[in-house]
Amino acid sequence: MRKPSLMLVTRTARVGGAERIVLRLAETFEDDFAVSLAVVSRNGVETQASGLSRILFGRASIVHSHLFLPGLLIRLRRIWDGGFRWVHTVHYDAYESQKFSAIKRWIDHHLVFRAVDSWWP
Repeated sequence: MRKPSLMLVTRTARVGGAERIVLRLAETFEDDFAVSLAVVSRNGVETQASGLSRILFGRASIVHSHLFLPGLLIRLRRIWDGGFRWVHTVHYDAYESQKFSAIKRWIDHHLVFRAVDSWWP
């Protein structure tokens, strides 16, 4: 029997709080799901990771995105492909130290959260 697929999407491959959560989720669910990891960096998509093509076109039963940019990319994908369940985790404490934090929060609340199946602040 084929396992359902879980795609974990995060902003960077550097290990911070969100990335530790993603790695723990991958380890926890690897027996029950075909787990894939897609990583976006500030300078675009890191070539060693699954990259933008996996984020926008990869097949997954469930997508769990972390932070602003991955959430926005999955929201764009959901416009043409709604065939997956989507969980988004924001990590609000990361907003306070970033440029344009008010704009990012507005986009999350008005574009991303309205399209997800579940989200955590």
